[in-house]
Amino acid sequence: MTELDPKLTSRENTSMTDPFAGSPLEAAATLSVNSSVNSSVDIAVDEEGILLEEVVEVVKPKALHANGVIFEPKSKDLFSVEVTEAAASYFTTNKISSKGNMLLWVKTGFYLLGYIGLFLSLFFVDYSGLAALGVCALLGLFAAGIGFNVGHDALHGAFSESRSVNSLIGHSFTMMGANTHNWKMLHNHIHHNYTNIEGADGDLAPVSLLRFYPSQEGLKPWHRFQHFYAPFLYSLTSLVWVFKKDFDHINKESHMNYKKPSLPSGEFKRLLVFKSLYLITFLVLPMFFTPYGVMWVITGFLVAHFFQGLSLALVFQLGHLVEGPQIVKIPEEGPVSSWHRLQLIGTCNFAAQSRVAAWLFGGLNQQVEHHLFPHVSHVHYPALSKIVKQVAAKHGVPYHEHPTYLSALVSHFRILKSFGNPQDLSKTA
Repeated sequence: MTELDPKLTSRENTSMTDPFAGSPLEAAATLSVNSSVNSSVDIAVDEEGILLEEVVEVVKPKALHANGVIFEPKSKDLFSVEVTEAAASYFTTNKISSKGNMLLWVKTGFYLLGYIGLFLSLFFVDYSGLAALGVCALLGLFAAGIGFNVGHDALHGAFSESRSVNSLIGHSFTMMGANTHNWKMLHNHIHHNYTNIEGADGDLAPVSLLRFYPSQEGLKPWHRFQHFYAPFLYSLTSLVWVFKKDFDHINKESHMNYKKPSLPSGEFKRLLVFKSLYLITFLVLPMFFTPYGVMWVITGFLVAHFFQGLSLALVFQLGHLVEGPQIVKIPEEGPVSSWHRLQLIGTCNFAAQSRVAAWLFGGLNQQVEHHLFPHVSHVHYPALSKIVKQVAAKHGVPYHEHPTYLSALVSHFRILKSFGNPQDLSKTA
C-alpha cells in the first residue's frame, strides 16, 4: 500500500459517512451482455451505470465484456487497489461525505435561480430586441452551467446520499429538454465504462463530418478543415440532443455493440411529455406573453442553444480529445488494462488549480478524478487530485493535464487538425 503524505488524507470535519455509498463499491444490478463469440457474461453495474469494484473475470477462454472489451480485474492491478483505497481513506480520515456539501448547494442555487431569473425577466423586463438576445445568450451559458455543476453530479449519483434527491436534481436536465434515461445510458454506461476505447466509447463516434481518431474510417477531403468548422457543429450540440438524439436512442436496443437494458416502462411517454412541456415553456409561452414576436422568440431560442451547445462541447471535449490522452484499441487477445488505469490513459485535466474553472465547469476540468470516482461530487476533486497524482507517479501511470483552459482548447483544435489532415495522420499512425 502506498505511504501517502498524511496531509493529503487529513482534514478537520465532524460528520462521517461511507465514502463510496451508492457507488460502484455498493449497490448493483446485473446486466447481461452478449459477446461477439456467442458467449455471455453477467456484467455487474450500479444504478448509474458504472462497473463494480471487481470487474468481470474471464470465465471462458474468451468471454468478452460488452463491446468485446476485457478488463484486467482490479485485484490484479496495484494501482487500481491503491488509488481506490487512498481515496476512501481521505473521506474516512476526514469524516466527510463523498457527496455534495454546502458549496454544491450554493452553486446549485446560483445556477438554477440565475437560469430561472433570466428566463422570467424576458416576460417582465422591457428589453430591446438585441438586449433580449443578450439575455438569451446568458440563458444558454447558465443552462450549460447547470449541466456542468448540478445535473451532471446528480445523474452520477454524486450530488446527495439520497437517491430521491439525486433523481429530483437530475431533472434539471429535463428542464433543458434532455432525457435523463438516455443521458445515463450514453454517458454513464457507455462513455464512462469504455473511455476512449475505439469502437466502444460512443463519444468517439460523432457525425461523419468530424474525425476524432487517426484510424477512423471514412477520411474525406473536408476533414482537413474540421478544425475550422467544428465550432459550428459543436454549437448544435444541445439542439441536436433535444430534437434528434433522444429520439434516435430511446428505443434502440444497442449502441456501439453494447446491449442496453430494457427501456423502463413508460419512458418513451415521459420523453414526449417532458419535451412537449419544454417546448411550450421556452417557445410557445414567450410567443404569446412577451412583446418580441414569433421570429424574435425563435431567434432567441436558437441563440440560447448556440451558446449552450458550444459551451458544453468545448468543455467535455477537452477531457479526452486533446494531446496527451490515448485512443485505445481493443486487443485481439487479453485485457485492455484495468478499468481504473484506463481512465488515466484516456483522460486529461485542464486548469485544475483554477477556482474560476472549478466554479464554472463543475469539476469537468478535473476529468481524471471524475472518471476514477464518478460517484464522488466534484467539490472533492481538488483534494483527490493530489492523492491520485501521488499514486499514479508511484506506479508509472500517466497523469495528463493542461495548465489552463486556453492551452487545452488550443490542443484540442491542434489534434482535430492532425486527425483531419492525411499528411499529419501518416506521421501519427
